[in-house]
Amino acid sequence: MSVRDKDGHFITDPHSQKERWKEHFTELLNPPLSDANLDDLDGVPSQPSFDYLSCSDGPPSRDEISYALKKLKNCKSAGVDEITNEQLKYGGSALVGQLELLFKKGMGRGGDP
Repeated sequence: MSVRDKDGHFITDPHSQKERWKEHFTELLNPPLSDANLDDLDGVPSQPSFDYLSCSDGPPSRDEISYALKKLKNCKSAGVDEITNEQLKYGGSALVGQLELLFKKGMGRGGDP
């Protein structure tokens, strides 16, 4: 595969080619923060999420948690916590109980868990 440096010249050394690919993807995936203009967001109205929930709503019940877990799709990638949907779906009543405690604790504080 042909690889070119920033000036457009071909790179023939395999090690230099790897370094150029590394440089390319580092620049592509890690743009400088100074390029972002957040002033454009000032005029955008905020969108409330979960408007159907009120402060008087309590944490989800065991049945609500079980229902939500059953609706998860299989064969999906795990998140940053490396927990798969299958682990959540088939965690059983012990997991539902722990999630219920977590939600109660998080909502009881009035903030994020």
